[in-house]
Order: sequence, then structure tokens, then C-alpha cells
Amino acid sequence: MPNRFANYRPSGRPWYTDLAVGFQPLPCFTPGRIGIVAKSGTLSYEAVASTTRAGLGQSLCIGVGGDIVPGTDIRDGLAVLEKDPDTDAIVLIGEIGGMGELEAADWYVII
Repeated sequence: MPNRFANYRPSGRPWYTDLAVGFQPLPCFTPGRIGIVAKSGTLSYEAVASTTRAGLGQSLCIGVGGDIVPGTDIRDGLAVLEKDPDTDAIVLIGEIGGMGELEAADWYVII
């Protein structure tokens, strides 16, 4: 599997009903309606902590990693969140290297 730090959906129910794939600092996640797609693990955790502190929480956090050959790219993550009925807004976090952010911008213009 390519370098991906995490995918996580906090449910607000007991921890064992949450979806968690990868590694993440679970105590900073809270259920909410903000979706996060990120290439940077550290910056995704900052976005999670910031949305938690603001009382917004997260619907889903999708980490795509920064590998040259990604398994999931930013556009895939945006497409999932765009169709997710539990997501009202999306935070997109890019990183130096690659064309993923520009391709995501093209995808956004198309929808």
C-alpha cells in the first residue's frame, strides 16, 4: 500500500464503531460535518484539532499521502466527500510536489 497515514470517520458512538484505517491521534477527532482530504499527515492532524476546537468536528478524514504513485488521490477523496450526506464542507490540504492539487482544482471546476 502506498504511503498513506490514515482514513478515519468518528461516529460519536463507542470507539469500536468508528472506522479507522492507518494511524492517527484518535483523541483529537470528534464527530461533525467537515470532511478533510490531505496529502500531509501532520497538517491533517492540525485541521482535525482545529475543527474539533471550533466545535465543528469531522465527518471523514482521508489521508492520501505524498507518494509519487498514490493508491488514492486528492480527486478520489473529494469525490467521496462530495457524495457523503454527512459532509457539509471540505478542507483540502496539499503538499509540495506533484500535480494532485491542480488536478483537484480542475475536478472542482467540472462539478
